[in-house]
Parts: sequence; structure tokens; C-alpha cells
Amino acid sequence: MSVRLFLLLVLSCGPLFAANFPSPADWRDQSIYMIFTDRFSDGDPSNNELTPGGRFRPENPRGIHGGDFKGIEKNLDYIKNLGATAIWITPVFLNDASSAWHGYGALDFATISPQLGGLPALRDLTKAAHERGIYIILDVVLNHLGALATSDDPGWPRFRKDGPGYTLRWINPNRIPPPPFNRLDWFHDRGQVGDWNDPIQSVIGQFYTLNDLKTELPEVRVALTDAFKKFIEQTDCDGFRVDTVRHVERDFWPTWLRAMREHAATLGKTNFFMFGEVSHTSDQLVGSFTTNNSFSSLLDFPLYYAIDRVIRDGRPTRQITERFQKLAEPTYSSNALTKLVTFIDNHDQPRFLATNKANGDTNKLTQALVLLYTLQGIPCLYYGTEQAFNGRGDPFNREDMKFDAATPLYRLIQTLNTIRRRNHDLRTGQQTILADDTAAGLFAFKRGEKALIVINTSSVEKEFNIDLAFKPQLIPYRARQKVPPNSAEIWLRD
Repeated sequence: MSVRLFLLLVLSCGPLFAANFPSPADWRDQSIYMIFTDRFSDGDPSNNELTPGGRFRPENPRGIHGGDFKGIEKNLDYIKNLGATAIWITPVFLNDASSAWHGYGALDFATISPQLGGLPALRDLTKAAHERGIYIILDVVLNHLGALATSDDPGWPRFRKDGPGYTLRWINPNRIPPPPFNRLDWFHDRGQVGDWNDPIQSVIGQFYTLNDLKTELPEVRVALTDAFKKFIEQTDCDGFRVDTVRHVERDFWPTWLRAMREHAATLGKTNFFMFGEVSHTSDQLVGSFTTNNSFSSLLDFPLYYAIDRVIRDGRPTRQITERFQKLAEPTYSSNALTKLVTFIDNHDQPRFLATNKANGDTNKLTQALVLLYTLQGIPCLYYGTEQAFNGRGDPFNREDMKFDAATPLYRLIQTLNTIRRRNHDLRTGQQTILADDTAAGLFAFKRGEKALIVINTSSVEKEFNIDLAFKPQLIPYRARQKVPPNSAEIWLRD
């Protein structure tokens, strides 16, 4: 692994603790670590088969592997030592047996999965995390519940755009969600989405077997607002990652988000953080979900794709510049411009090191990681990246975790988190791009006036004029610095 980090580190204060663990003043100061709970750590084997019908099948990539809240709690020091200050965990509600391993098909919004440890274990995890200065972000899904209803009508589940909808019935009369979600007329009756680019289908159609809520109904909106207010109270969480945002009516989000923020503030969480998932390459589409008093942060999918092309495929480094130029256009609200959550892989994408991506090339991963922790935004690391996990798409990108704090990647990420924490400009400083290429090559930028980052994605040495104010600590000073091939450099100054 080739990386050169030229550092002049400055002292910084650690996090402050308070009895109610209030929100951070600025979420850009945080570093997020995403955990796929079922695959992280089996802290309590006695709960592995507490989902009705669920079976512990660690040999099956789509089976229950036993990860739970207790397993995360037991490994909080591993996470803290890595440098993460917030953890995002996959959904926590009770699911049916088929979706219990991933959690994205809730049976109701009132029961925390006993397979994961239930509400007491989740509260224990939150308390233990807060004691270590770590925030808790919970993954929530408002677009749909699990596989609860079906239809015997001819054509089901093919999407029916015109005419009457299908007649729905409960799949299992003994598995009906508790009130108020125990009404079939609260679910869309049009069948499954067949065309994800159709703006009608993608909102009123259902995700495969997962029943789509009629989020356009006032009574459904009230129920979802009440359920998630209570959820914040019960769990003492610090934020939500919101799933499938673009598959819900646009006018749903401003009112619901405002209700969550206002309610969290009454609990002492005055900066409750909510970032949404809009999985698309288009900044115009993604950014539109930050306007009109909607989300103040989203997962930065357009940047994810740009980094992937530039680092993995050797595309022109100018493509990263072009992506940030789009941010300057009136597509994002000013409140969201520097608060997007950045990432290089996640539970829905192949691992960066997968054979169909960087193919195990840790030099490329190193460059991507340097960008992740130095570009503007709030960095989010997917668990196992520090262990060089290389799974392809779902479910193979959801591997069982290993805990080795001595791997080169763990130490690199630890270092990157350290320099980011100790250099304010790397968190909130203005980003200024200084150089790029029309092919593989240099990409250089400043954050504020104290941090300079240079990467070289080409296979040949490049030259870059280093500002005289940046004086590296570990090598003799040279105004014109040679940038080795396939490398990444960070220069800091007091």
C-alpha cells in the first residue's frame, strides 16, 4: 500500500460529555461508521432465533448470522479507536423470517427486534456509546413495511397503472401489524414496481414483496409522525438515516422532518441529524430533495460514482471537479452544500475492493479513503473496509466482521480520522480545487488555509507546485514536489 502522509499535527480538545448527551454543534465534525448489525458480532447467541420462523444459518449469505446490539456494544472500543464518532446501524424493528437478517421489512413500528436484543439491549448500546462520546444514528424506513399483504387477483403482483387496484388480503391472519397500521386500505394496491424510472410506479408501487404505505393519506402521515417521535424517546438516538426517500411523495418530507426536529429538540437534541437515501447519479435529482425545507443532508451518491470512476477506472480526475461544480448550481439548498454524507461503498454497492471494482488494489483504496476523509462533507465508512473486505453485490458485500486493529488499512483510517479531528479546516474549511487532469493524473485541492491534499491516479510521476506556506515535517522542503504514481499526500500547516 502506497501512501505518503506529510503531517503537522495540532492539539485539539476531545468531545464534551453531558448527562443528556446533546447533539453536536456541527455534524461536519463527526466521522460515521456504518454497521450491518446481523453481520457485525454475535454478542448474545441466545437471541439468534427469536424472530418467529427465523433460523440461525451463518453459512447462508441471506440467512441470520447472529449479529446483535450486544455485539456492537462489546466492540465500541474497536470503533472508537478507529476514530469514528458516530455509528449508523441497519433497521432495528421486528421483521419476518425472510427479511430479519437485513431489517428493511418491518412488521410494525412498535417492536424492536428480539433477535437483535430488543429495546433494552438497544438502550444499553446507546448508553454505552454515549459514554464513549459516540452518537447513534438509526436506519429508518417510512416507504413500506414488510411482506404482510398479497392478492389473489389475476395479474398480481404485476404493476397495474390504470383501472381498479388489486384486492389485498393479509398473508397470515395471525401476523397483522398492531394498530393503527392494521388496515389493508393503508397500503397501495397497484402491485410491484416494474419500471423504477417511472415517477408514478416508483412511488405507489411496492418494493418486490414489501408492502408500500399510502404515505399520501393524512392519517398515515400522522401515524408515522407519532411512531417515530416515540422511537426517538425510547431509544435516545441522535439521528436517522432515512431509506428510499425518492419513493415517497415529495410533500411528505418537509412536515415529517420538521416534526422530528422539533420533537427531538424538546428532548435536548437540538441538532437531530437526518440524512436521506436518494440513490442516483444525478445531482439535479438528488439535490432537489434538499430544497423546499426538506432534507439538510443526503448520502452523496453523485460523489460516490465520481470517485469510483476516477480512482477505480482511471477516468479523468477532472470528473471530480465537474461534480463539485454542479454543487454550485442551484440544485442543493445552501444548508446542505457542505453537509452531505460521503462514502466509497455501502451495503447496497459492491465493496470498493471487489473483483468487479478495484479488484483488491489497496493503492486505489488508499486514494479513495484519503478523499473520503478530506473532501467536504461528513465521511461514512462501511464496516469491514478497514479489514480489506472485497465482497461483490448484495448479499456478498454483507460479510461477517473481523476485528483486527493491526491491519494496515485500520491504521491508515485511524490516522486519517486523527488528522481530520485535529485540523478544523479538514472538517469545515472552504474547499478550493487547485489542479486536475483531462486523464488519469493529478487532483489537488485545499481545505481552508491549513490543509492541502494531492493524489496522483496515473502510473507515472507528476509534479505539483506546493504553496510555500506548506512545509512538510518528514522530508526536506522543496517548492516543486514530485508526486509519485498511484499515491496520495496530505500536507498541513499550523
